[in-house]
Amino acid sequence: MEMQWIQINQNEYAFQVNGQVRGTLQLQKYGQTASVLLMSEQQTYQIKRIGFWKSKLVVLNNQGMEVLRVAPKSWYSNSWNLEHQAKSYQIKIDNCPLVEFSIIHNQKKIITYALSAQNAVVGLSIQAEPDVPELFHLMLWFFIRPIIQEQTGQEIPLVLLT
Repeated sequence: MEMQWIQINQNEYAFQVNGQVRGTLQLQKYGQTASVLLMSEQQTYQIKRIGFWKSKLVVLNNQGMEVLRVAPKSWYSNSWNLEHQAKSYQIKIDNCPLVEFSIIHNQKKIITYALSAQNAVVGLSIQAEPDVPELFHLMLWFFIRPIIQEQTGQEIPLVLLT
């Protein structure tokens, strides 16, 4: 399965699977919030940072109902708790040797977005189980996009396929 992110314009990205657009993410307010459109569900979501330090994140559907919540385990932790459809997950951030964001369920990585280097070029590696909710792809892209831009020095990041 070929998965990739394509930049549409300065603040909008499309998630493609085998060449078919499955969702879009449009950043707002300096990347602190985003609008997400999932084609498979014909549903629009809002990603918002909340809390005093803006360290928590919620995803709201069209009706303003919370469908996903991310909160750090502690203020110094490299992992977050993720709640989605009455299930608990963990988002873990590792440097091995480059940054890697993984969503873990029942102690198994179900999706990973990681920086990788091939032929001295930094890009994105995506590994995911087939039944991972597409909303998880959009969440991990929301988290890792600024890191990719910082590491590549480009507004349009190179995306590697898995």
